[in-house]
Parts: sequence; C-alpha cells; structure tokens
Amino acid sequence: MQRTSEGWHGIVSVEPNPRARHALLQEDGFTDRSGREHPGRRFLKEALYKMRID
Repeated sequence: MQRTSEGWHGIVSVEPNPRARHALLQEDGFTDRSGREHPGRRFLKEALYKMRID
C-alpha cells in the first residue's frame, strides 16, 4: 500500500499459477493465518537490478 496526497492506493493481483503466486508472496511478504507477518525477500527485484543495462 502506498499513501499519496489523494489517499491510499494498493495493488491486488490474482495469479492462477501456484508457482508464480508463491514467488509473488515471497517477493512482497505476507501475513499468515495466525497473524504473523513475513517480510518480503525482494529477490526478484534484486535480480532485475543485476541484469539491468545502464
């Protein structure tokens, strides 16, 4: 979620592929059913930065 001058904005993504869904959860983090928060690992973002051509 992100707050701007216009209010709060968020992105909802629906992914039918379970492997892609798992990667998205690991990237952004999630809250499990017991209420514990698991932080994101940001490995996909780091991989894209490493492969970026300047």
